[in-house]
Amino acid sequence: MNYESCYCFGNPKEAQFQRYENGAIYAYDNIAGDINGDGKPELFALSGQEGLFCYQITENPEKKWKQLLIGEGISGGIWPYGIADIDNDGDADVFSGGGPMTGDLSKRCFIWENKDSLGGEWIRHEILTDVECFDAVAGDVDGDGDIDICSKPWKGKTVYYLKNMLMERKK
Repeated sequence: MNYESCYCFGNPKEAQFQRYENGAIYAYDNIAGDINGDGKPELFALSGQEGLFCYQITENPEKKWKQLLIGEGISGGIWPYGIADIDNDGDADVFSGGGPMTGDLSKRCFIWENKDSLGGEWIRHEILTDVECFDAVAGDVDGDGDIDICSKPWKGKTVYYLKNMLMERKK
């Protein structure tokens, strides 16, 4: 496999896809969401060699995407899984976690707080250790108004639920 480039495929009206190089280097494990509140999606991708990134998608597919660093020194398996307002401050944050290929960050889960509401400044919060994270989802599981997380390890039959306690603390 070639991890040196990442491509965007546009769907023109002729029903064939056109491939565009977007400038994301060594990127894999992608998830899309609106991080800066402009109504347009950004792409979040783990770089196999450099870190966790947010890419602002350009209107013109021939222009390179703007790359924003979320966390550096992260490689091999701290996958971005959920984009949601996890801290209830009005902007989107990112949930990520590590599995068996994560290296020194193995068996850890993180919330990346969108500090400036634009995706330019991030704070990493380690929320769980000694548990693998794979195939996680973020949503209001218990219906109390904040974002919870459900995940599972790479192998095994256990699904775990991480209850966000923000709403309980406000009472």
